[in-house]
Amino acid sequence: MPSRNDSKDPNLAFNRPWPQQLAVISGGVFANILSAWSAILIAVALVGVPSPVAGPGISVTAVEKNSPAEAYGFKIGDVITRIGDQAVPSDVREAFPVARQLKDPSRGRLDIQLTRKSPGKKVEKKVSVPVYTPVSGMRLAPGVIGSKGVRVATTQEAISKTNSEFIRLLGFVGGQFQSAVRTPQSARLAGPVSIAQAGTGVVDEGGTYGLLLFSALLNLNLAILNALPIPGLDGGQAVLLMVETAAGRRVNKGVVNGVTLAFQIGLLGLTLSIFGGELEGLFEGLLKK
Repeated sequence: MPSRNDSKDPNLAFNRPWPQQLAVISGGVFANILSAWSAILIAVALVGVPSPVAGPGISVTAVEKNSPAEAYGFKIGDVITRIGDQAVPSDVREAFPVARQLKDPSRGRLDIQLTRKSPGKKVEKKVSVPVYTPVSGMRLAPGVIGSKGVRVATTQEAISKTNSEFIRLLGFVGGQFQSAVRTPQSARLAGPVSIAQAGTGVVDEGGTYGLLLFSALLNLNLAILNALPIPGLDGGQAVLLMVETAAGRRVNKGVVNGVTLAFQIGLLGLTLSIFGGELEGLFEGLLKK
């Protein structure tokens, strides 16, 4: 948007009717939203929605705090492949009867074999459970060894799935911002290094589909952030426009520029602080290797 001045030129954006000014101001937010929706559409229509592929074993999907399962070292994402002398089959109907041994108080000692994902590889782990000790406090689900993309059959189905995924991601991002506002002390702000690392992890786990959804998440984050009523951001300019429209006159240019500059310096300082902390952690990690 052009800088504010006292020019009466009707062709300048800030001299046009307020709805047109608002459209110009919000252009960046809508561009981010459209980019996010388009990335999801490409993922759904061209790559295909990931569908889980069942494999041998049963997955640990939840572990309660201070439970026997936590005490024995089970973690979310573990895949139990062998219980005692029995391999856990891929057929759900056969797998869960085998898994019932975990909660049987009358059975003897159990050696449990599981697979745990770590960055870039899978690690085999062994957990030993004493006699007459039920393993409770964790939720199990059929094991999954990967996923395959399932493409939609029609344009209508592609748009429907895209809208559903867009609403889901928007709700997730909005919830994160809401949580950060309510409890700022627990908010986790990510800088360029963390975002790049997260993107690499998403590509490793979800491939092209994951990368496109990660791009959509970034765009939705930028859209919501830019829409916040903070001086210097599009949301702040929209609020200023509403105030001036309601008052019937413009706010003092010096005041607007001063407040905007102060907030921009604050945002720049916060960004540099986060980036500096990430670089420090990155260098410390490299030195320990």
